[in-house]
Amino acid sequence: MSDTIINRVAESTLMTFDLEKFYQIGTRKALDLSQWLDQGVILREKDFRTKLKEHDWSVYQDQFIAIDCVTDAVLPAWASLLVTTYLQPFARKVVKGTLADLEIQLFSEEIQNIPVSSFENALQGRMAGVNVAESTGEPGASPQITIRGTGSIHGNAS
Repeated sequence: MSDTIINRVAESTLMTFDLEKFYQIGTRKALDLSQWLDQGVILREKDFRTKLKEHDWSVYQDQFIAIDCVTDAVLPAWASLLVTTYLQPFARKVVKGTLADLEIQLFSEEIQNIPVSSFENALQGRMAGVNVAESTGEPGASPQITIRGTGSIHGNAS
């Protein structure tokens, strides 16, 4: 057996995506609906609507908001929709769910909004150590993809 240690990860053709390039900059905030419920669990419509009208919604200016209820209250669907209508003029994005749900939604939108005509074009400028270059310039020709500067996606050294 050889005593030489081989770094197979460094030699592999694995592609890594830097998710920080897809991260939308901005404040994330969870908004708990139970703060406007009686004893945190009972929605009394008149009181709920009054409390929403009196709330200062401008504190959510340009923020990403996750609307959730941390108690076990059973809320009608219109409750979160009503809160969303108050948030809409101020917040950048409103999602029903937790902060984790908000992050998933934001990343999903960013990835879906990438204009991609081909897999190769999706890689260009999005991954560290990846270079995509036209090999011949002829229409329909496959591009040369170099990963980590040592080989192509096809495994040859050209």
